Amino acid sequence: MCLRIDEPSTEKAKQTLWTRATFYKVLMISFADSKPALIAPFREKIYKAGYNKSDRITLRINRNERTSGLIGKGIHVYRTRNRAGMSSAMGHFSIIVPVLCYKKDLVAYGKGSEAVFMKVFLSKKNLETATKDY
Repeated sequence: MCLRIDEPSTEKAKQTLWTRATFYKVLMISFADSKPALIAPFREKIYKAGYNKSDRITLRINRNERTSGLIGKGIHVYRTRNRAGMSSAMGHFSIIVPVLCYKKDLVAYGKGSEAVFMKVFLSKKNLETATKDY
């Protein structure tokens, strides 16, 4: 999954007063072990309660990303639950989970309602709610 960088929205977001906000992450239910787990659709990363770190090394947008206008690495989230539901990542066994994101971890905002962060916080309550029916 790639985010098309929207530089004006990114700069505006970094200059506003918010410190943290709820975003929405599309995850999949995995049945690898005897109990269900949440995994990222494109990275096969297991999401646990607490902070989940991305595969990015730095907040800075590198030369290749700036040239292409696309960001691949990082945790991709959506500003609204509705937009997350329209994601190409939605499929069988997909679920939308609210996550807490901090402005200090923002890499970029994208066109539409996407954003990329270095890390996100998944509460134990939201994890249990997402997996309780499986």
